[in-house]
Amino acid sequence: MHLHIFFNSDNVTPEQIKKSGVASARLRTSPIIEVAHEAELGLSIGNFAPANTTAAVVTKIGSLDIDKRENQWIHQIKLLSAAGHPVTVDYSDHHLGFASPQRGFYSEAAETCTNIVTPSTALTEEIKKIVTGTKCHTIYDVLEYPQCEPKRDPCSKEIRAMWFGHPANAKFLARFIDEYSAAMADQHLTVISMKETVQILEKYPYKHSPLLRLRFVPWSPKAVLDSARQADYCVIPSDNKSPKRFASNNRLVAALALGLPTIATTIPSYHEFSDFYAEERTASALEVMRNPVSIRDKVCRFQEEHLDKFTLANIAKKWRSLLL
Repeated sequence: MHLHIFFNSDNVTPEQIKKSGVASARLRTSPIIEVAHEAELGLSIGNFAPANTTAAVVTKIGSLDIDKRENQWIHQIKLLSAAGHPVTVDYSDHHLGFASPQRGFYSEAAETCTNIVTPSTALTEEIKKIVTGTKCHTIYDVLEYPQCEPKRDPCSKEIRAMWFGHPANAKFLARFIDEYSAAMADQHLTVISMKETVQILEKYPYKHSPLLRLRFVPWSPKAVLDSARQADYCVIPSDNKSPKRFASNNRLVAALALGLPTIATTIPSYHEFSDFYAEERTASALEVMRNPVSIRDKVCRFQEEHLDKFTLANIAKKWRSLLL
């Protein structure tokens, strides 16, 4: 058996994918590579599937050169499907739910492929409403952080919060800082991200002057882990109108795995774990800001009841059952 992974770059190695700054590559493509290596399959990665391909996984196509790449990938997907070779589309963002440059590609790929895999149960249910005749599955992102016991006491006299994520989510953080200016007064907030996030925060039209102490740390998995060890709680604000509301729940899962009481917006992809964090704009959220250990039991229960679902072993097992 030869597995080809459609990937939006050629000459990329499995090791580079494991260390990629793109979450969909690092957390979704890496487990597929792990399965191929364990099963001793032939494996190729890139824009073009070799002639001996007998199964394929379509990863995130991206918007760069989409006009050219869309035709290349769709042509190959159709040839593989016509030859009876299974094609699985890893659908990590809901491009069919808004005016996305990738919408045309995913519309055609979804009707041609054998399986569609999404990172959340909410996205699986959404895609089922649109696509008929194709099997839909949920396989979570793999967890890249170790489990940390939730703290029993604050780290210091001054409460420390943290946020980590892509600059695309920075506007939600800015809105949160503005809305909770008084509640977070004199607290420390560590932001683990790229420099663009700082620029977005600085340019945001705040109604209330931020009273917290902001610290920026360049993003890396190690930076997230180190910051979590010094933080009392995590904030993950979002927006239920965001195109990303059905995407992966990996940030929420990571925060809870790292033992952090978390305040989050209940977007659809977080809903299945809503018992384990404080929902934004509730009394519980305000209490977490005052006393982060107030929901320590929720974090402990999440770790006990759900954390195993996100291990590499269990994620690889799900991909293995689908591909082999």
